[in-house]
Amino acid sequence: MLMRIVLVLALATAAAQPSNSTYYGMYKATSDPIHTTYPFLTELLGNLPTDNNCPNLTCACGTQGRTELNGTHGFGSEDHFGVHTVEAAGVNGSRLRASGAYSLEEIEAIWGAALGEMDAYDTFLDNHLALWAPDLAPYVERFQAAAVPALGLRWAFRGERYASLLVHVPKSQVVLELISQTAPPGVRQRVRWVAVDEVRHRFEDGPPAVAAGRLEPLHVSRFAADLDVIEVFYDRVLGEKPSAVDFPLDEADPTSKRLVYGGPGSFTPDVALVFVTRAEPSNRARSASWFQRYAVAVGEHYMRNYTDCWPVWGDDRRDNHVAVQMNRVTPGAPTLDDVVANLDAMGWHLHHPFKGACKAPGDCGPSDIYLMDPSGWTTQLVSPVGFKNTTLPGADVDSGGLSGYCFEFCEHLRAPCE
Repeated sequence: MLMRIVLVLALATAAAQPSNSTYYGMYKATSDPIHTTYPFLTELLGNLPTDNNCPNLTCACGTQGRTELNGTHGFGSEDHFGVHTVEAAGVNGSRLRASGAYSLEEIEAIWGAALGEMDAYDTFLDNHLALWAPDLAPYVERFQAAAVPALGLRWAFRGERYASLLVHVPKSQVVLELISQTAPPGVRQRVRWVAVDEVRHRFEDGPPAVAAGRLEPLHVSRFAADLDVIEVFYDRVLGEKPSAVDFPLDEADPTSKRLVYGGPGSFTPDVALVFVTRAEPSNRARSASWFQRYAVAVGEHYMRNYTDCWPVWGDDRRDNHVAVQMNRVTPGAPTLDDVVANLDAMGWHLHHPFKGACKAPGDCGPSDIYLMDPSGWTTQLVSPVGFKNTTLPGADVDSGGLSGYCFEFCEHLRAPCE
């Protein structure tokens, strides 16, 4: 009942704002099951439900709980920065089953076992959404009241001191890092705090000005065992080079490294996309690098071409993806046609395109590509311009809302990955 009350009140207070038609860059991050993640986002984080959820959060072939960060504006057509939770099960639950040798619940249990009581840093925490918070105190109080453990990190950047509060949403693959310069003494006594050498976020122009009780997106981070592969991939697909490389990221770990894609000239200038690698315990059978290998293997197994089964890793269901509005402002910026050509030249088939179509004038779906990169996570590249020179015979069509998630392309499942 609490979730529904919050939903009604939030919808009543979420005012419509004009969209930014020239915005390009990241504008949403989508996460897994609404049953645990959606209540966390609305009740503990203070997010507002969006106005494009299915009725009662139930779609024809799935469920959804889309939210937005309260107070954010200017993030493309959706205006507010989105933090979505979706379960796009597909026809007869066919996509729900396309998860490889482990079910999604089993994968979430592996994450939970690795992170436990959040009493030490683990490489699974390198997969997170980072948000700026004017004050950490309210979130510490809410997390503790809900018996959700958190880990605190103290660090510095260019002489300024910062504090990070890391929290894992129970029974999910969702990790949030709240960053602030304000962590009162009372808060410090109720969370385990660890001083670290590494910079958790590069505030090139200083921290954002955010009103009390509001949050601002900073970056999305992904663990990847080999960052050289990541760097080559984004260079060949999007012509992108990292805006910053921190190596070593942590002086105590000479293997640690971070790539940052963000800032002026980047394909996602306002909210950075970050990749991290670091040493892992040798006795851990199921670590962040194991999860990376598993996600890529599932993609390889099901996604033999762009019309093949689009598995649950990286879709609009329990999903590991961010959405990026492509740059249509700067002359020469890559288009969806360029991305398709580059993927074909690489022989990289871990992607699923949708052609935008209209149900009625002004009621249209976007043209986009869901692209799994070598980290095992997915980036949704969205363009209102669409595909101009690429026909993509047999590609799926999105006429808005993805038709209630009634996908049929996973109806004939092959044997799961071992």
